[in-house]
Amino acid sequence: SVFPKETPVHLMGVGSPSDMVKAVGEGVDLFDSCYPTRMARHGAFFDGREIKQIDKKEFSQKKGALVGGCECYTCTHHSAALVHHLFKVNEYNGPVLLSLHNVHCVLDLMKQCRETIAAGTFSEFQKEFRK
Repeated sequence: SVFPKETPVHLMGVGSPSDMVKAVGEGVDLFDSCYPTRMARHGAFFDGREIKQIDKKEFSQKKGALVGGCECYTCTHHSAALVHHLFKVNEYNGPVLLSLHNVHCVLDLMKQCRETIAAGTFSEFQKEFRK
């Protein structure tokens, strides 16, 4: 990294999971971005390394969570079909529920980054994440 180790590095406006992992590898410590909530307002949500759109027909009948195994409030309390319906009828809680999910995903990703840095395996994590 080109940044002094004793100085925290703050990056604004970067919030996609892939960009965040890349930035952590470059020495960035702090992120400040509206990306996860802006994406949610437009019906997009994070599914691992992918970004999916809730308005797709595949979610109209999905009784399970947006993302299997996700422990966020949205995924543990609401079905993908309900969130899909909320978007279709322009109900305000649709974007709110997707925002909760996306922010949870970003926080979980940063937790994984911290854990792999502490374990000395971040470069392997970063390579696997890029695939």
